[in-house]
Amino acid sequence: MINAQLRLGVIGAGQHSRTRVLPAITRLPNVRLAAICDLAPARSAGAASQYAVPSVYTDYRELFASANLDAVAICAGPQVHTQLSIEAMRVGLPVFIEKPPAVSAAAAAEIWSVSRHTGRICMVGFRKRFATAYRKANAIVGSLEFGAPTLLSILRSSGPFAEDPDLPTTWFLLDFAIHVIDLARYMCGEVVEVFAWKVHRSTYAVNLRFANGALGVLALTADHGWASCEERVEITSAARHIVQIEYGVELKHLVEADVRSIYRPNFTTTGGDSFIETGLLGELVEFVAAVREQREPESNIESACRTMLLYEAIRDSATAGELRAVGSLQGM
Repeated sequence: MINAQLRLGVIGAGQHSRTRVLPAITRLPNVRLAAICDLAPARSAGAASQYAVPSVYTDYRELFASANLDAVAICAGPQVHTQLSIEAMRVGLPVFIEKPPAVSAAAAAEIWSVSRHTGRICMVGFRKRFATAYRKANAIVGSLEFGAPTLLSILRSSGPFAEDPDLPTTWFLLDFAIHVIDLARYMCGEVVEVFAWKVHRSTYAVNLRFANGALGVLALTADHGWASCEERVEITSAARHIVQIEYGVELKHLVEADVRSIYRPNFTTTGGDSFIETGLLGELVEFVAAVREQREPESNIESACRTMLLYEAIRDSATAGELRAVGSLQGM
């Protein structure tokens, strides 16, 4: 039985957790930030003090056993997501994990298997699915008026990534580009084939063929500076509709030269707060609602497995210089 005020625990008190996830949780109605756990006592104690969290742990198993939680959010690296999420579900807790769900599709499938067998929710934080502009774009693209999508193009750039083979959080394609790899599926459906090229350390040109017949192009690079990152998305249809999204927050819908709608948030008001516009708050609202309603959330672990299969097809195609079919969930 879930308490009237849902008791949420958080594993991980690193920078992303302290500056993005924890402050977003404090905005959720009828949710209590009940406990926090981190291997570094100073980090967990500092976060607990900042956000008035009553219970602090350095051992996640103690957290599971003693904190009387209704759900847990895991904000640690993907190399520990599989173990932590599986153990949480096995003790009866619904789980929210940050993207990417794991370091491989096979490891993500292990999480999915345990979610199915325990009946516990596992949601993955692909927050672009909950960003205001992208949700509006998804509704337009899915409308009868828009018609069949024919072309998706995405440009996404960042500053440099270390690409340390032993540290997945330094892998550009997995840690950063995975957001728009998932976004491609959200906007246009499943991808069946990819052909990718890679130059320098972290620059990719990717061709996609979707199951619905649409084509896609991803331009992904870590060769921009962090102060000049870009994110541009455009979806075109056979009915000559065009949806354009700039920097993930501004949307324009055109039919040929006729502008049908524009969405441009006002960041000087609480209604245009970046937690809302980037999807950070929306993904947590969806997780809490799914826990309360005992249903599968948007961006559940099954969907995340499909995103990981697409990521691996892009990675492997770029490495081999060959066309690659996107793997299937059957048998995973």
